[in-house]
Amino acid sequence: MPQTSSLEMPPCERLRVMLSFLRSKVDFFSGTKIFALPMLLTLVACNQVDKGAPTVSVTSPASGQPLSGTVGVQLSAQDDSGVAKISVYARAHGATNKGVLIGSATQAPYVVSWFTPQYPNASDLEVYAVALDTSGNSGESDPVRVKIQNPGSPVLSYLAGFNLPPDTRVAASSVDSHDGLDTAVIQALNVDTVKPPAGMQPQSQPPRSPRAATSALRPLADDSGRTLAVEWGWPTYPGADGYGIFLGKTDLAGPYTRMRNQAAATSGTQKFSKKITSEEAKGPLLGVVTAITQNQTVETGLSNADDARFMTIAQQSASPADGQILLDGKPVLTWNANSEAVGYLYYVFDKNPFDATAKILWTNAPQTTDKLSATYPATAAPLNAGTYYWWVAGVGFNQNGQADAFSFSAPRTFVVPAQ
Repeated sequence: MPQTSSLEMPPCERLRVMLSFLRSKVDFFSGTKIFALPMLLTLVACNQVDKGAPTVSVTSPASGQPLSGTVGVQLSAQDDSGVAKISVYARAHGATNKGVLIGSATQAPYVVSWFTPQYPNASDLEVYAVALDTSGNSGESDPVRVKIQNPGSPVLSYLAGFNLPPDTRVAASSVDSHDGLDTAVIQALNVDTVKPPAGMQPQSQPPRSPRAATSALRPLADDSGRTLAVEWGWPTYPGADGYGIFLGKTDLAGPYTRMRNQAAATSGTQKFSKKITSEEAKGPLLGVVTAITQNQTVETGLSNADDARFMTIAQQSASPADGQILLDGKPVLTWNANSEAVGYLYYVFDKNPFDATAKILWTNAPQTTDKLSATYPATAAPLNAGTYYWWVAGVGFNQNGQADAFSFSAPRTFVVPAQ
């Protein structure tokens, strides 16, 4: 590490070094070397008047530069009393929070190593530096906008938010074996295949960058007893043995907490769901995943991030009323409009949809409708005698046409009597 010469030191710092040397050579109280007293008084004055903040700037990377692998963040700083430390932070571009500490440097040349695979791929970030001088003053640099681009990272298709009614089964908690969603409909629903209503065909766009994560969602309109959950969905990564699933609650840059490692499914969309609290739903929730390969020995960098969005209004069914008798076995379902929904999915089951063994007998999934009713197909055979369950989901879509928010009504029953 190059050494700084005394001539390169700021005046007050150089004075401190000289005074330290004189202390070892001079007896101040003997009166024989009184010439050192003005120097001591000058040093005291330095300590009293040094209230100026250091200036600092990020000299590399350049603004707009794509980053991958390990990057050296180069810094420049000046201060009259001397620079003690420079810390470098990353945060979502446009955010005002402090962000995540990348690292610090205490000696010139000031360089901080940044391992970018620990940050979401394809994320739009900014880095900035905070310099601290030897008198305790601090100064902040202008942010520099960068884009993380690490080839070989997995792709997260979505982080969807679910607003579900209370589980109506008796002793339901005794059958919940994990922290995810145990309903048959959610297990069968492939969120990435859900389509907006006919006529709503957004233009193809690249995956969106999550919001800067600075604004909280408003409280749920009706969260009494309802279940909130998020679901990660991503395509199979070639050669993956498993996946790491992470959740962030602060900023696009992190930090991210590992929820669990999950074995790879053989094919299709990989999924993981987790229940959350209503308090967690009010703030930003960002999801990322990693792929684990080579017999669980190598883990990729983070995928792109997506932020969960929740429909705050509980979806309401209209008719048939709970327990209503339908003589012809051909139901007509109706539901109330949800101002947060773009389209609706409806389902009829052979048993309570919270039962993981329930079978879907009639649905419009994955094609949502913008209508508020659905009529059982005239050409289909009537439902046999029995008790059936049904519910409807209001569905929200992002600007890319990806379903990302679901609000389900409470399940209702109707009865087809024996003829």
